[in-house]
Amino acid sequence: MRRVLLTLSAALVLAVFVNPVDAQLKFGAHGAVITGVDDLIVSGTNVNEINGTFGLGGRVMLDPPLFPIALVGSYTKYFPEGDGSLWSGTVAAQLRLPLPIVKPYVTGGYQIRPKDEADESQNGFMVGAGLQLDLGLSLFLEGSFEMSDEIPAITGVSEAFDPSRIVIKGGVMFG
Repeated sequence: MRRVLLTLSAALVLAVFVNPVDAQLKFGAHGAVITGVDDLIVSGTNVNEINGTFGLGGRVMLDPPLFPIALVGSYTKYFPEGDGSLWSGTVAAQLRLPLPIVKPYVTGGYQIRPKDEADESQNGFMVGAGLQLDLGLSLFLEGSFEMSDEIPAITGVSEAFDPSRIVIKGGVMFG
């Protein structure tokens, strides 16, 4: 009799917390700004040619319920001044506090950008923090710091630090 009760209890718990897969996928759009701290670190050096560049993009999130980790893929098309073209793609994980409405999180992943005119890759790891508000739809604001060891070193700054690679994103998620 205990086995039957235990089995029924486990089945009831699973039935209460199971959501369909489509409830775990979220799609959204965001705006992004590439900003930097080069004025604070390397004054007088023109290392930040894309400071203030605005972009628009989309993202998809796999967000399992009652699990504090979500997987995020995003694409952003930036609109720099002049004839240049700039885009980026990110695959990241978010570690969130599993709160019902306000969800602060830290994020980490890999950033992909095409090679620039100097034939230098701008790929690298990224880390950041953000805040997500779930109010029927999800609003988010996050800041991320992109690292790359392929960008030339600046005097007094480590090779992995590019001061023009702080990205602030804000947007909405549906699903």
